[in-house]
Amino acid sequence: MIDIDGVLFDLDGVLWRRYHVSPGAAAVVAALRRESYTLGVITNTSARSGNFICRRLRSQHLPFRREEITTSSDVAAYHITVTHGGTIPVVCIGKYGSMRRSLSASGLNTISVRGDVPRVPLVVCAGYAERLERAEAAGILRIAPDVIALYATERDLWFGAADGPEPGAAWVVAAIEELLGRPATTLGKPNPLAVSVACKRLGLSPSRTIIVGDSLDSDVACAAAAGALSCLLRDERTRRGATRGEYEPNFEINNLKSLIKLIL
Repeated sequence: MIDIDGVLFDLDGVLWRRYHVSPGAAAVVAALRRESYTLGVITNTSARSGNFICRRLRSQHLPFRREEITTSSDVAAYHITVTHGGTIPVVCIGKYGSMRRSLSASGLNTISVRGDVPRVPLVVCAGYAERLERAEAAGILRIAPDVIALYATERDLWFGAADGPEPGAAWVVAAIEELLGRPATTLGKPNPLAVSVACKRLGLSPSRTIIVGDSLDSDVACAAAAGALSCLLRDERTRRGATRGEYEPNFEINNLKSLIKLIL
């Protein structure tokens, strides 16, 4: 038994794969809730909103509330608001416009790189995208002199999908860094800010929390930096983004059902 108050689950590759709930996930969540553990989801996805994730999980018997779900867009909104205030224009680059809607819902002044961007100090926030259009690249080049900060919601090399790992946002972020000529600050995992924001929303202390994920260089590294415990979920489709010894999990399991024995 582990002496903790809460559990933060990674989403892709842990609770679900391509929007289909992982085997045993509903039973594990139900068992932990019965024992009064505080549960949450911490995900680097910016392609889907927290509201979408909430509805999709609930439809598959994983009743998480919206405030229990922390996306990388939520973390970005928090950081940009605290660091730059709520009025600075934020240029959003990402799939489906989900990140822009999330940041706008937090009160930030968001704009598209495809439109008429004002010649004022700007912040750029980049997230997951399946492609970067030429028009977007041209727009990024045009605003380069006015950009005072570049943020990435995440820069994962891969994420767990139904048929195995798929490319994450790393290549998109790298392209935007080249176009702007400046490095991006990653706000999602492995930045410990992601855990800090998630725990603050849930009333948890990171030191009393365990993070369950499938990536050494994202989930495990983030937990270590935040002072939380980590549990690495390994299966035949999990690829590690770092070599053994660089980031060591506190615990390892081969399936989610094993988490019940570990915690309870």
